[in-house]
Amino acid sequence: MGHGVKALTVWLAVSLLSVGVAVGVGTARADAESVRPTVLVFGDSLVWEAEPYLSSFLVSDHDVRVFAVGGTAICDYADDVVRRSAELHPRMVVLAFSGNSLTTCMLPPPGTPVDQRWIATKYQRDLDGIVGPLGRMGVSMTLVGAPPRLERVGDPVVRPTVWTVGAVPSNMVSVETNVNSVYESTAARARALGFDVGYVDGGRRLKSPSGGWTKVLPCTVIDPGSACDAGLVTVRAFDLVHFCPEVMVATEGVVQRCTVYSGGAVRYALAIDSYLRNRIETSADAVHGGSSSTDWTIDADGLTVPVVGEVGCFVVRD
Repeated sequence: MGHGVKALTVWLAVSLLSVGVAVGVGTARADAESVRPTVLVFGDSLVWEAEPYLSSFLVSDHDVRVFAVGGTAICDYADDVVRRSAELHPRMVVLAFSGNSLTTCMLPPPGTPVDQRWIATKYQRDLDGIVGPLGRMGVSMTLVGAPPRLERVGDPVVRPTVWTVGAVPSNMVSVETNVNSVYESTAARARALGFDVGYVDGGRRLKSPSGGWTKVLPCTVIDPGSACDAGLVTVRAFDLVHFCPEVMVATEGVVQRCTVYSGGAVRYALAIDSYLRNRIETSADAVHGGSSSTDWTIDADGLTVPVVGEVGCFVVRD
């Protein structure tokens, strides 16, 4: 674990103590049930990168179990998701896959081109095979959209000499991942059937002001000073896909664990965590009756942030 990860983990421990009412409610419920409620998270390399941060967020009042391998797709986990949900009765199941088509279960019929349209169709079919069984079990689900990606539109591809917010290499354009629309529409259809399924854009804190891909973002109070250069923090990796600011090469979608602070992984994890906290608290209130007091509030972009005194902030110190 890198210095930045340790710093954030220490902050998380302090922060969770500061939100006493919310943690107290969660602890009381866990004591009543004699076990902490379980959150299952399934994903690919982006979740793998975010796991050191994501596992810390709910760790005091939830049993967070992360299952993530680079290069995988929904179909690699379909049976496991249903089986573990039936065994563990989790409070929430999270699916966060970014559209890989590298594993055996993603092989198309002979003669079928593997393009974004085919991948989206396959993800839709595999997702339906999970949402239905979990919905009938009464399990709540969250589907996580991927951050924007870059698509080549010509040659040569030349990277900027100096990265600025929103800059992209020449002959490349920022696009939304096709599976995001699959997740969002699936969540809407599932809710219409009475299933508790939500959607969150996992890349919402990783976008430029115009809403597209960016390699760097302005540093904020969540970033240690050592991660900032001229007021900017790197949020996408050298391969322009992953998060770690170190020079990393992905092999079949698999990357090594980052040994330094990763601003991109933190932002991805925060987008997921803040949405989950809001959903879990709301769901728990509905189950236990009435509404409970909470030290979490909705911020400007619809996510929840911890309130410290009268100011909502994330603080990380070197």
